[in-house]
Amino acid sequence: MLILLKVLFIFAVTLFVGDIVLMLFWKLGAERTRDRNVLLFANKTVMTTDNILLGPAAMLIAISGNLLAPRIGLQIYSTPMLSIAMSSFILSGIVWSLFLIPTQKKQLKLCSDLSAGKELPAEYFQLANRWKTWGYVAALLVLLSLLLVALS
Repeated sequence: MLILLKVLFIFAVTLFVGDIVLMLFWKLGAERTRDRNVLLFANKTVMTTDNILLGPAAMLIAISGNLLAPRIGLQIYSTPMLSIAMSSFILSGIVWSLFLIPTQKKQLKLCSDLSAGKELPAEYFQLANRWKTWGYVAALLVLLSLLLVALS
């Protein structure tokens, strides 16, 4: 059981971090094109991978981490570094839910509502800057969480 939990935890962390990094570069690259079709595809892809990879990976990290820690002698809620790591991980999810997902939905709607050949409104790129800012915050919180778990 211990080996299975370790494998699940490492697998989930790999999926989670991989999705964040790839989608960040994917979305930023697409936005440099300023092409409606490319941005529509990129926004749909980001939303899809969030639903298929990011959300389930986050749940698997939380479940496997909480089951694994006591089996290897760690108490999450009484070990300061692990408590901060868990808080940072949860906070990244809150940032994602409150800022990134609604921003992505607005951007997707702007792309979808625009007929081919028309330029995206300035609002799209204001939302893109908002997404970048909060995306970096969420990513840094995840990196802090990973660092603290690794050091524990």
